[in-house]
Amino acid sequence: MANTFETEKIFSSREREPSRERKENKESKDDPELQAAARMERADYLVKEVKSNKNQLQNIALNIAKVQQTLKQLRALLGTSTSSDDNSILQDKQQAEKIRSQIAEHQQELIHMRDGLVTAYMQDLTKSNQVIEQGEVYNLAVERVDALIRSVQDDV
Repeated sequence: MANTFETEKIFSSREREPSRERKENKESKDDPELQAAARMERADYLVKEVKSNKNQLQNIALNIAKVQQTLKQLRALLGTSTSSDDNSILQDKQQAEKIRSQIAEHQQELIHMRDGLVTAYMQDLTKSNQVIEQGEVYNLAVERVDALIRSVQDDV
């Protein structure tokens, strides 16, 4: 009997959580400030993802080079053929391609978010205590967003 009560309690609390989330989502759709903050947070996340993926890609490339060099040395010592790649190198190359694809997707998402990010930065700048003309606010926001996008578009 106690198990049934506890189970009902768990289900009822789980049922309440989605309704709370729906209410928060509905409120955030109505509030431009929350939308701007969400856009900025998403942009920050994407920038961090791109940078960490680029670092991971560089590490994989270094690993591939080291493995190839070691294999070349071993094959030279053993007098075997140097024409085939090792499975781990092929897997690393596949992983590198997958990461490049993720980087490209994140970069495209940032480009598509550009106008929303400019609006969010403009709201952020107008809320600050600095006295800035409206045209200057737009220019500063565009500069920040373009710099953000450029920072993740550098080639690896």
